[in-house]
Amino acid sequence: MPKAAEGLSKFMHPLLSHCSMLPRAKLEGGSGELPKIALPFEEGAPDPIVRKRRTHVTLDRAIRFEKTPGCCGCEKVAEGVPHTDACHERFGTLLENEKLARAAKEHGISAPETPAPKTTSAAPKTPAGPMLIQEALDAKAFFQCCHAAPGKFDAKGPEPKDPQKLGDFWEYDDSKAAWKMVHLRPRKRLYAPVGKDCPFEAKDVTSERLTEWKCHGVTSVHRDNWQAHPHQRISSKSWAGCTWFFPSKPIGPKQGTMNACQANVSKANHHSQRFEKRSDFFIASMSRDYPKSSTELRSIAAGISLVKPPKARKIRGDKGHTMFEFCCCEDSMLGKVNQERDMDHLRITKEGNNMADDREVDSLIQLLSNFPGCDLWASIPCDPWSAWQQVNKSRLGKSFVRRLETSRRKSRKILKNFIRCAEKVLENGGHVAFEWPRGCAGWNLPELVQFLVKRNLYVAEPDGCIRTCR
Repeated sequence: MPKAAEGLSKFMHPLLSHCSMLPRAKLEGGSGELPKIALPFEEGAPDPIVRKRRTHVTLDRAIRFEKTPGCCGCEKVAEGVPHTDACHERFGTLLENEKLARAAKEHGISAPETPAPKTTSAAPKTPAGPMLIQEALDAKAFFQCCHAAPGKFDAKGPEPKDPQKLGDFWEYDDSKAAWKMVHLRPRKRLYAPVGKDCPFEAKDVTSERLTEWKCHGVTSVHRDNWQAHPHQRISSKSWAGCTWFFPSKPIGPKQGTMNACQANVSKANHHSQRFEKRSDFFIASMSRDYPKSSTELRSIAAGISLVKPPKARKIRGDKGHTMFEFCCCEDSMLGKVNQERDMDHLRITKEGNNMADDREVDSLIQLLSNFPGCDLWASIPCDPWSAWQQVNKSRLGKSFVRRLETSRRKSRKILKNFIRCAEKVLENGGHVAFEWPRGCAGWNLPELVQFLVKRNLYVAEPDGCIRTCR
């Protein structure tokens, strides 16, 4: 046998060597059967060792239940130091008790009081409350033996709003003289002012960042340098709260509020359900749509002081109301809806009334005085201020421009008369609404801007196409 083959046979598998002996055994007159070899796995593998997963001890849980004395992991919970077995067992018991107590509260069942888990002598005392220990009482058996009244499970209030549908927005905090980002969407990392939806540039603020975050009912404050750690993670659980950024140079409250409103307009999610769109939002929105008129709009709004709603509005209460619709058609949809709701609706039509005549408007104001607390809705035609008029002016020539200017003068006269009626309605404790399309150039009229800023009216931007109102 060659040396290479001889060396290979020394390291040959036992089964392979027995198989090579099979032809030799048959030639020598044997049965040809190989001797049986006992294999190490023939009797079956041993039972696997099941390792029970231990409870995770996070920063949030250490804050809620306090640290376990003598545990190095609790002392350095943010550095990844392992916790002791007693610490894991303590937090597991506390979490199980909290879970069962929460389930009992949801079902409207009062859970029996149970003692706090045993800890060392130096351990902080855990308050005994409506908790259950799994070893003492199983949760499923507990709820089966405690039958709630019929309909108890359905007697819940309205479902809370989805926080994912709420948009974050900017405000100017005059008390801190800083811009504040209100976080409605749950997040885990700190906010950094990076992007186009900020009311300032990075060079206009200091490096100081103040964050007030709330998680599981616990409010904490974190102050740091946002330029050094822009998106630092401060919690393993989602939180909501506010973040303040301080300007490097003093800024007035009006300018800060205006910058915040402009940032909210530019945000893709400026339709937040909790963001109030009022006169500041209106000026910021118009400045974005008409950049050339931005300076003029701000100068108009700068010298106007706000007028608070009168006390007559509170006295009105929820009694039956009357609505006047200013300059509408004879079969307006708003009138039909009010009639279905058994609400008095008086139409001041553009076919039967001339709201550009001061005498008719004076008589209307006297009529409004006889209905204290009534509401006024204006539907002034927007044709002279439509964006298409710019196209018509270039196509139809000077004759059309002269006709357009005449119709615009009449429209402004009607608008001024409406403002007179609106002031009377507001003084008597009523509400006022004015509608025009979003892209209407009439929103830039000085008299309309002054009225909106003076009364600090709300801004609503419905999409009529979605509601089939065209």
